[in-house]
Amino acid sequence: MICHRIWPLINDNIYGLYLSPTCFDHLRQFYPSVLCNCTNLRFVDAFGRFPEFPADDSAGASSAQALAKWLHSPRGDGRPNVLKCVYPLKGMKRFKRAFRTSSISANFIAYFWGRSSEEIVPFDLKNNLTSERLELRHLNKDKVLLVRCPIKRDEVKWAKWEKEAIDWKCHQWNWVDIAFEDMEIGDDDLECLRQYSSTVLDDCAKLRLVYAMDLFPEFPADDSAGASSAQALAKWLHNPRGDSRPKVFIYAGRSMPLEALKSQFRNSSKKTANFITHWGRSSEEIVPFDLKNNLTSERLELRHLNKDKVILVRCPIKRDEVKWAKWEKEATDFDWGRQWNRIHIDLKDMAAEESSDDDEDEAA
Repeated sequence: MICHRIWPLINDNIYGLYLSPTCFDHLRQFYPSVLCNCTNLRFVDAFGRFPEFPADDSAGASSAQALAKWLHSPRGDGRPNVLKCVYPLKGMKRFKRAFRTSSISANFIAYFWGRSSEEIVPFDLKNNLTSERLELRHLNKDKVLLVRCPIKRDEVKWAKWEKEAIDWKCHQWNWVDIAFEDMEIGDDDLECLRQYSSTVLDDCAKLRLVYAMDLFPEFPADDSAGASSAQALAKWLHNPRGDSRPKVFIYAGRSMPLEALKSQFRNSSKKTANFITHWGRSSEEIVPFDLKNNLTSERLELRHLNKDKVILVRCPIKRDEVKWAKWEKEATDFDWGRQWNRIHIDLKDMAAEESSDDDEDEAA
């Protein structure tokens, strides 16, 4: 799903990536040169990875080599790539060697942490062939900055870019959180993704679970470009899966327009997707119900799980109780913060920032 559906939608709009070692390795299974293929990618927070040489992002190269390849690939706009990671016990000698032997310019800023400044010796190297310098300097007792830049540089611009590198957080701006296995999408993610494809939920053939803080299905179900994300959610929830397993919707909001959901069920003339909806609310606020639709041979049941959690299930009137007990348990045990491997993807409007820089250049 990520390779064929999600990634093509956002690839050219990714500004920053948070990459754990496992996430990076998974991404490179789909696209070995994934970092260099992201044309607007400027920031990488690579926890647990440090660039290795020779720089290479072919299928047989390591993820650390691919990271080095991206870091040393010039950007079309002349701005430096930015890397954040832990300072390595080994590897800086290769960094310096790659700089000394370079014949092509590659500006970047690398922000390192995790080592005492007493362990790190600053340096300032020059490469007259590329007219560049490579400088490592202390920021404080446990953080250092490695900068590759022109020997003669615009000090105002580079001071700004260095500050951006130091201040950058992986969760700023809009971001999308994508898991690599059973596939789920959250409500903030949906708002972002529908800017690129209004039918993104139904386009994801393996998508089984959606988690939403404030988004509840609205009717009529519709995922056209003019429809709301809540309507698109309703459309997805009521479209059957090819494997007959129920879809799962985890809801954490307060407002629950159940009457519209019940009305849609009563008026159904054909089977739609079976689903399980689970959310937390005081049981005193919610009246259980058990509806049947003989035309579709389905039931819609809302019942309490405990004093502050309820579950809504649309299923066949005659069902396999063992299977459904398992599926309901999967839904109620789901923990958004602890599921599978994930990648955090920042989506940023590049045009505004580039325009701002252009204005500064013209003013100068």
